Amino acid sequence: MGQTHERPVQSHAASDHDGGMISRDVAASLLRETGLRMTAQRNAVLELLEGNRSHPTADAIITKVQERLGYVSAATIYNTLESLEELGLIRRIDGLEAKAHFDPDTSYHHHAICSSCKRVFDVDLGETRVPNFTVDNIVIHGLCDECKAAKYSTRP
Repeated sequence: MGQTHERPVQSHAASDHDGGMISRDVAASLLRETGLRMTAQRNAVLELLEGNRSHPTADAIITKVQERLGYVSAATIYNTLESLEELGLIRRIDGLEAKAHFDPDTSYHHHAICSSCKRVFDVDLGETRVPNFTVDNIVIHGLCDECKAAKYSTRP
């Protein structure tokens, strides 16, 4: 059998988008097209994620949104993240830690997580092919350069 590979399918509303970061204006337009209002909570989540390369968890997003808006229920943030993911505006990344992380860069790429500091990095492995399998995301676990340097500089 030949090797096949399919890129992750963008959701219906963002299907004309070729991946990458989507601006808040584009996101707001897509939300309106699907009948969702741009609420203060959705706007705060989008502001937080726009251009964000830290791959935050839902808990981190909840904390930051509550710092900006005061109390916002966790369910509201989870529902917002789910809606944004369904629209193809963000990617949910499982397999990094026990909790999912969220990535506003929807282009085809993979991730590495530092086992020490828990920072997440985007990794471009090119077209990753596995026979008879669609690759959505590969997660690499290891040490980032900073943690590796710190670990080995403390040795006698």
